[in-house]
Amino acid sequence: MAKRGLGLPSEPVSGTAAAELRSDGVLGVPNDPATSVGDQFATDLFRDFALCRAFLTTNWDALSAAGAPRWTIRAARLGCQAALLAPDKSMVWADLTTQFTEIAATHGDRWREVPFEALLTLGESETAIRDLWGALIADDGSSLATLLRLGEARYVNGTIGDAFALAPLVRVAFCDRPTIGTSPQFGRRHLDEVIRDIVLAWLRGMATSRSQPDELRQTVRDTILADGPALYDDFTIEALASLGPDLDDRAEAWLRAVIKDRPGRLNPAVE
Repeated sequence: MAKRGLGLPSEPVSGTAAAELRSDGVLGVPNDPATSVGDQFATDLFRDFALCRAFLTTNWDALSAAGAPRWTIRAARLGCQAALLAPDKSMVWADLTTQFTEIAATHGDRWREVPFEALLTLGESETAIRDLWGALIADDGSSLATLLRLGEARYVNGTIGDAFALAPLVRVAFCDRPTIGTSPQFGRRHLDEVIRDIVLAWLRGMATSRSQPDELRQTVRDTILADGPALYDDFTIEALASLGPDLDDRAEAWLRAVIKDRPGRLNPAVE
């Protein structure tokens, strides 16, 4: 049925399977039985699950053969998430990015982003990003740039970040202190600047949604202070001023030193 919905050749459902699926609420009566070619899925959710399976079992050939209609993006993202649950994530990632780069070349650049969206929203996103870090920073960090761009575009509203969705990026890209290489340009910013901007957006989101102490926020604090930041560093000033209940004696002493020696640099803290 999923293939039929894509306009591809498909085998009819045999036996009593269709009746049983209708009884279970998976299939529904067509809106116009007179013109319908057969059963249809009762909800978009069931359709997405079926499309996801069709994409995976045909190695994405079904998606390409159908002309990659945009309404299938959600199912394609789900398929990428399912594929990324495999133990060998590096091999799966290489295959996914190759497949979707080829699809994007014919059907539009939007498709190139689908595996990255799946990685950001994966249940094990933090572990997956960490496992794939080498692939993300390859080719001058182009894949990492895409991941960060999508993270900002999807999960930062104005200057406030989604405290849940951005947490894996904050943990891996900032707190783990991974190798980034030459820190290539990201528009007007370098990748390390983009990462710091995401950290600040996440801290602002935490300030508005989490009033209790938080382990990751404490790790961000410790990571910043471990570098012995200069008293004129705007990122450090705003980040430490945004710690809320995770402001400790060291961070407070550092901010007091700014007040004493560099009071003119406090604008980020006020914001």
